[in-house]
Amino acid sequence: MRYGHLERISVRLRTLAPLFIGSGETLTKKEYIFDSRKGLIYFPDMPKLSRFLKERGLMQKFVIFLMDPGQKDLKVFLDHQNVGLKDYAGFIRYSIDAGEAAYSQRFRGVLTFMKDGEGYPYIPGSSLKGALRTAIGAKLLQKDVGWDYHRTNVERGIQNYRGAKKY
Repeated sequence: MRYGHLERISVRLRTLAPLFIGSGETLTKKEYIFDSRKGLIYFPDMPKLSRFLKERGLMQKFVIFLMDPGQKDLKVFLDHQNVGLKDYAGFIRYSIDAGEAAYSQRFRGVLTFMKDGEGYPYIPGSSLKGALRTAIGAKLLQKDVGWDYHRTNVERGIQNYRGAKKY
């Protein structure tokens, strides 16, 4: 699809290492369900969770839970209301493997991935451009026999951010 001189293309990426493009948002334990036994983190669709709790007559208790700074864990709240894993299908949007976090005593918040307007993860073009630029630059530096990446910019006589040169 063309937009004047710009063209929109679809790109399919295969990552060879873990990839995380953060949105800058951190979810608290009141916003996700951490099942340490299964090593999974469940992310509820909040409108569906609200409907589910309202149908069960639990909305007032949920509001109290959300307002109480002493209660911090959505899984504990749901367990106390006899809402178990079999009920999750009605309000869970998706789940992920908790990885090493499942074994950490200090696990608290979840950093969220960048998502589009429909809630699907995506990689912004600027991040893709930066990754490509880094990969191409690294490859070019490997080919350039004269490049000594251990020397500082000042030793090379390249101006630093203040404009000073080593003489």
